[in-house]
Amino acid sequence: MFTLINTVENKIIAVLNRDAELIEKINEIRIENEDFDFSILGISDAKEYIEEFCGNLELLEDNK
Repeated sequence: MFTLINTVENKIIAVLNRDAELIEKINEIRIENEDFDFSILGISDAKEYIEEFCGNLELLEDNK
């Protein structure tokens, strides 16, 4: 399970249960940010995008 938090507003953006849901959500954010040159095909791409381009977001993982 993943929790995506906006650290500026201290607000939970999304709680996602599967890798595919996280990839889809980050792709939505990527398109909103007009980052068309970056492709998110897997979980590692999604995590990298958050780290590199989303300074206001934090990703928490719960590996139950």
